[in-house]
Amino acid sequence: MEILKRKILDIDAKSLRKPVCLQGMPGIALAGKTAIDHIIKFSKAKKFMEVGYADFPPNVVVEGDGKVRTAQCEFYIWRNNHIDRDFILLTSDWQPTTITGMNELSAYITDILNELRVEMVVALAASPVSMPKRNPKVFLTATSEEVIKLLRSKDKNLVLLTDGVITGMNGLVPVLAKIFYGIEGAILLGEAVQRVDRWLAISKDPSASKALVESLNRIFDLHIDTSPLDEEIEKMFKLLHEIKERAVKRVEAVKKEEKREPEYIG
Repeated sequence: MEILKRKILDIDAKSLRKPVCLQGMPGIALAGKTAIDHIIKFSKAKKFMEVGYADFPPNVVVEGDGKVRTAQCEFYIWRNNHIDRDFILLTSDWQPTTITGMNELSAYITDILNELRVEMVVALAASPVSMPKRNPKVFLTATSEEVIKLLRSKDKNLVLLTDGVITGMNGLVPVLAKIFYGIEGAILLGEAVQRVDRWLAISKDPSASKALVESLNRIFDLHIDTSPLDEEIEKMFKLLHEIKERAVKRVEAVKKEEKREPEYIG
């Protein structure tokens, strides 16, 4: 399947300082993507590349100015002078629709990251839970024991993931980067409600996204302000409270109906 790459800015790989790729592709409750979108907005990172792919869903994105465009992966550069390190921020509108597509696009992305001399890929994803949490845990898995030790030394709150399966590109890209190019990788998974859209009529779990960003803050000393996510979190829990109240009222109404004395006519 055809992959199209469009450069917006020329990035000299030699000019990058200890570059790390932070990735968040759409997944459960959009946990990783929302985190990366928040970092892009906070850092005012500049988009330097777009990648289109024939295996993306046949959808178009309507943007704020009323224009439409096809689905794409987007690469941003954040030159962080506070810690003397540069970050490649990677996200996408959707993931490919097929297994072959996910593998092919993931491998293509690792080629780009290798060209940029990326030292590590940290993918942000979700660990599904049944209900939203105000203080979700963040789980860690990585491509080497050294990376696990390093990240856990920076963030004492990380919980080591010791079993399970990670599906999609948030798992594939870090692992393929290690296999193909020796680039170390890690995956952070924030606890996120799996069917948030079904229960709350919203498409994401901002609590999970906030937990992921706060973990990155501790690992890389980023000082990213997460307060803008608090408004979304409160909205989610307000909706949850309203749904619980409606459910209680329905149960009470049913109980009252059941206790009614039967009426006989005849």
